[in-house]
Amino acid sequence: MDAKSIDRGAIAHDLKEMALKRGRFLQANALIQPILSRPKQAGLKKVAANYGFKLNIGYSIEIISADDKYLFNYFSGAFNNNDLKKGAENLPKFISDPRFTDRISRLSGRAVYHKKFTVKVAKSLEHLRRLGYPAQGFISRMHSFCGKVNRELAQGKGVIILGIPREGEIATLGDMEYILAHEIFHLLLFKNGIYFEGIDKKYAPYDEGLAILLGHSYMCTEHRLDKKRNKNEEFRRAYWWKNNLAYLTGKERAEKIKKVHLKMSRE
Repeated sequence: MDAKSIDRGAIAHDLKEMALKRGRFLQANALIQPILSRPKQAGLKKVAANYGFKLNIGYSIEIISADDKYLFNYFSGAFNNNDLKKGAENLPKFISDPRFTDRISRLSGRAVYHKKFTVKVAKSLEHLRRLGYPAQGFISRMHSFCGKVNRELAQGKGVIILGIPREGEIATLGDMEYILAHEIFHLLLFKNGIYFEGIDKKYAPYDEGLAILLGHSYMCTEHRLDKKRNKNEEFRRAYWWKNNLAYLTGKERAEKIKKVHLKMSRE
C-alpha cells in the first residue's frame, strides 16, 4: 500500500471518529436542554432559597469524553495525585486502575470554579511531554480544553464539565438532571465561600455531602439518603447534613453551614 492510500485511510478514519463524537455530543446536548428551561431553573432557585442562598451564578457546560474528564481530574490532583510529576510517570498505572476503568462507562460531572485546577493540569501535561508520552494529540487536546475553561473562568463564570461515555446509553434524563443540579450547587456553595476542601483535603466529603443533599432536595429524593448513608463517606456526610439542617429555616441553614465551615477553618 502506498503512502497516499495510507493517508486517505487515516483521513477517513479521523472523519469517522469526528462524526461519532459529534453524534454523542448532540445526544448529550439534547438531554441537557430540558434542564435549562425556566421551570427547571425555578426549581434550582427554590432549593437554593430553602438553604438560605440565592442562585445568581453564571456557568457554562462543557462536554467531553468520560475518559478525558477523569484524566482531567487526575491531572488536577484528584485520586491522591499529590505529586504531579510522579502522577505523570504513573499514568499507565492509573488508566488500568478500577477507579478509572470502572467509571468511564457512565455519565459524570465536575465543577471547576478556580484556575488552580487547570494550572495543575497544564503542569501535569508538561511532565508528560518531558517524559516523551507518545499520545501528543491527547496533550494538545487537553491543553486546548484547559484554555477554553480558563476563558470562561476569566469572565467570572464557573464551568461544569460533563464526561460522557464513548459507547452505550449516555444517561437517562433523570440522571443528567441530577448530575447537572449537583454540579450547579457545588458552584453555588463555592461562590458563597463554602469550600471545605480548601481548608484541608480531609474535609472534602463535607462539600460533596452538601452538594448531594441539595441535589437530592432538587430531585425530591431526600428520603433515599437514609438508605444510602453507608455507601461511602460522602453519603454519610450528606445524611449528617440532612439531619443537622432538617428543622431550620433557609437563613438558619445557611448560617449553620457557615458556622461549621468557620469552626473547621480554625482547627
